[in-house]
Amino acid sequence: MTTAPVSAPENATTALYRAALGHGNTPRYLTVFAAFDERGMARAHWNTAAGLFSLFWLVYRGLWGRAVLYASAVFALAALAWWMRPMWAAWPDGVAVGLLGLLLVLAAVVPGLGGDGWLHADVRARMTEAVRHARTVEEACQALAERRRTERWGVAALLMGSALALAVALWWWRGVEDGRPPAEPAPAVVAAVAAPPADADQPAEPSPSPASAALPASPAASEPVAGPVTSAEPVPVPVPVPVPVPVPTVAAPVSAPEPVPTPAPAPPPSQTEAKPTVAAAAAESVRPRLSGPVVNVGLFADPANARRVQERLAEARLPVVVDPVESSRGTLSRVRVGPFADKAQAEKAAAKVRALGLEAQVRAP
Repeated sequence: MTTAPVSAPENATTALYRAALGHGNTPRYLTVFAAFDERGMARAHWNTAAGLFSLFWLVYRGLWGRAVLYASAVFALAALAWWMRPMWAAWPDGVAVGLLGLLLVLAAVVPGLGGDGWLHADVRARMTEAVRHARTVEEACQALAERRRTERWGVAALLMGSALALAVALWWWRGVEDGRPPAEPAPAVVAAVAAPPADADQPAEPSPSPASAALPASPAASEPVAGPVTSAEPVPVPVPVPVPVPVPTVAAPVSAPEPVPTPAPAPPPSQTEAKPTVAAAAAESVRPRLSGPVVNVGLFADPANARRVQERLAEARLPVVVDPVESSRGTLSRVRVGPFADKAQAEKAAAKVRALGLEAQVRAP
């Protein structure tokens, strides 16, 4: 007849460890703590729960001081990243992603490797205090277990408060986003340029040609004539062609000067040549003058493409400006975002434009 083996009773140290740890993977921690006690010191030992759920694990195990330090470090790193966001936007995407990954790895590796040592030191301090104030080991174990139950209620209250604070913060942020004034619409520069002027269909008046401006006056009309002169009505001259002027009867005969050869007048500019000049002048008059850094998005030969890009930027609440640019290929539509008060704001807007899948180049005025 065989008898079942009887397990040996736990020693005082193991009983105190079990009471201080409570429930939650207690056999693993007992094995790890026994190894630490045998070596006389704690060493780096990987803890998956502490590495993946660092802040929650610290609070659950009652390591309040370590939890405050960890939360402060995470908050400081987040504030530093927010302050450095203009520089992050200027860095290549690979560098920014690599630095962010390194910070996340450090945030998990440090508590993952040191969590067991921190918990061992804290449990040893609790055990020493409980034994000092108790008369027997059983009383010390009861005190440790009662303290562990009280801490669990505190952890539950902290988690509920954190969830409530997070919900309130999300509600407040959503209210701020909904109450933000909409972005100003882009100036309708494309429509103003596309519509021809009111008098564009009328032929432009020809400017005086250089030949007619340089034509000298007739000697008969410019030089004085001696003796009485009868008045004559002026003859309208529609084109710069020499017109014979009647010579009045004078006392002494005056020899008529030889006619001066008149150069042929330049032909007036045609209607097709005048229209681009008027359109270019109108485009130049409505082109906006931007004072401050801007973000160049692109030049578009098709107005429909420029209009689609303008709508995408306006939906992203970016101040977009579209103006025409004359080139050898004809009139192009230039799309820009801005102007901004400083280059940092322009870099931030350029990052948002690149996130939409568009090109973005910051240019100073």
